[in-house]
Amino acid sequence: CLILVLGGGFHSAGVSSMSTLHPIGQVSTGHSAIIHFIAHDYYGKRLATCSSDKTIRVFDKDDEGQWKLVSQFGGSESGHKSAIWKVEWAHPEFGQVLATCSDDRTVIVWREREVVSSGHANPADLRLKFEPVATLTDFQKGVTCIGFAPAHLGLQIASACNDGKVRVHQGNPTNLSHWDLASELEPDAGFGAYVTCLSWNRNRVDVPMLAVGWWRQQG
Repeated sequence: CLILVLGGGFHSAGVSSMSTLHPIGQVSTGHSAIIHFIAHDYYGKRLATCSSDKTIRVFDKDDEGQWKLVSQFGGSESGHKSAIWKVEWAHPEFGQVLATCSDDRTVIVWREREVVSSGHANPADLRLKFEPVATLTDFQKGVTCIGFAPAHLGLQIASACNDGKVRVHQGNPTNLSHWDLASELEPDAGFGAYVTCLSWNRNRVDVPMLAVGWWRQQG
């Protein structure tokens, strides 16, 4: 599976514009099934992908602007057992942290660590590895969407689930293995809705806000 990287141009005033969108690169991901989501990190220097092949891959942008695979993980006993619908980066103040959600009714939090592959602390021997630090299991059906809260609200993950509920888990930044279910809401209670998507309002001035989309069959 491939990623097509698109770029925009600039107006004469130096303001960037996507009206002149054009391909600027192509990345071969190595995924063996459909890619469901791609996420840039906060600084735009990393990409994470997730797929129906149950794996996650991380790419770093080098000095020539090329995207290089630096880590692939999941698809094992410690990973998801079904298609991964979304991957999301936490704010960098919490470290290099990812979360993924899956049709297997879980959300997994992953943390990056450096591994010395040959037993020597030579930078050339270092590779990056993401390890699962927490698995959230408060779901009765597949989890379709997740989103980290803006950093000023602390370390929180909101999740949308096909059991009709939205949940918010609160994490401990000094102990990423510890997460508490802070809130649970059923937007369309009693009607068997599927909660499909969500988005945090990142404006610091507004009250904390989460927009949620759901669907239910009519009739």
